[in-house]
Amino acid sequence: MPRELDRAGFPVTRWSVVLRATARDGHAQRALGELCSTYWPPLYAYLRRRGVDRVDAEDLVQGFVARTLDQANLAGVDRERGRFRAYLLGAFKNFVAKQKRQAQALKRGGGVNSVSLDFEDAESRLTAGVPDARSPEAAYAHAWAMTVLQRTEERLRGEYTDKGNAALFEGLRGFLLGGDAPPYKDVATALTMTEGSVRVAVHRLRTQFRRHLREEVADTVVSGADIDAELRSLMDALRGPDGG
Repeated sequence: MPRELDRAGFPVTRWSVVLRATARDGHAQRALGELCSTYWPPLYAYLRRRGVDRVDAEDLVQGFVARTLDQANLAGVDRERGRFRAYLLGAFKNFVAKQKRQAQALKRGGGVNSVSLDFEDAESRLTAGVPDARSPEAAYAHAWAMTVLQRTEERLRGEYTDKGNAALFEGLRGFLLGGDAPPYKDVATALTMTEGSVRVAVHRLRTQFRRHLREEVADTVVSGADIDAELRSLMDALRGPDGG
């Protein structure tokens, strides 16, 4: 079934559903809760770069996500801030400030439903991926970009796996993000393919990755008109203020 289109002819996204919602819109509340439960790792990176220890950072993020899933606050969504990325950090800062004023972090299981969040993975990604010199806000932006890329890769892996091509995906994934890709000749040997076939397969993989990336980003902006700008922001976040 094709997705609903907005007035400009762009597919309606989870974030646009939230932005156009009323306070009692259950569908929009679920959409906001799902977005928060998906894009929580950058919040953890933000707190850790602020010097918050692991236990308190885990409790605050867990509490924020659980509270949002329990009672999504649509009334607090600022329609003028069109990107979910900006809204999420602002809402989280308000949550943390409120907990600080109350002199207690909302502990896991403290009156809200528990949610399963992989903090070990988030800590590993922070340690390995976010440059130490980044400010908390820059660490958040970098972790956000990495989360989007990881989710895009997972979607693409699932697509290949569903078609019985899991081994092909694993053999080619080193070509995805422009790092130290292996020689085509070596990959061709490992996959028992010709070098020319590998080059065609890599081109197809990258094309599919770009499609999934645009779809992933689309769910966090108001409309398709905002996708390219958000993609540029993600690349800028990965490069950092010094371009590195």
